Amino acid sequence: MKAILFHYSLPRFAFAYLLGAITPRAYLAAPGPLALEDIPEPELPGDDWAVVRTQLCGICGSDLKEVFLEGSFDNPLTALISFPAVLGHEVAGTIERVGPCVTSRRVGERVVLNPWLSCGPRGITPPCDACQRG
Repeated sequence: MKAILFHYSLPRFAFAYLLGAITPRAYLAAPGPLALEDIPEPELPGDDWAVVRTQLCGICGSDLKEVFLEGSFDNPLTALISFPAVLGHEVAGTIERVGPCVTSRRVGERVVLNPWLSCGPRGITPPCDACQRG
């Protein structure tokens, strides 16, 4: 399966930044921070998860800031993101696989994903007040 990956790397940033002054194509060139790569099919992280096959994906402002290096290299959000990061979190797709504890969704169902992960999927305990309220 192919995905656009963002590599968090100072040498890759330097290449794109310096050559990006000449041509915007440098941000998408091979030595830059972005690459179209094969990634493994996702595993279910838990029995109450589903795997969604992406049909459509939006690239939002936060993705573009990564592509064009408009954020800070020392971004505090990097503590919550794994790298290389797969860009495109505004997704519509079809459920391809469900865990044994999933009862409210079915394989083949069309869905739109909410890209925000709450405390539970992130393994944060105790959960914040909002997550405790559901």
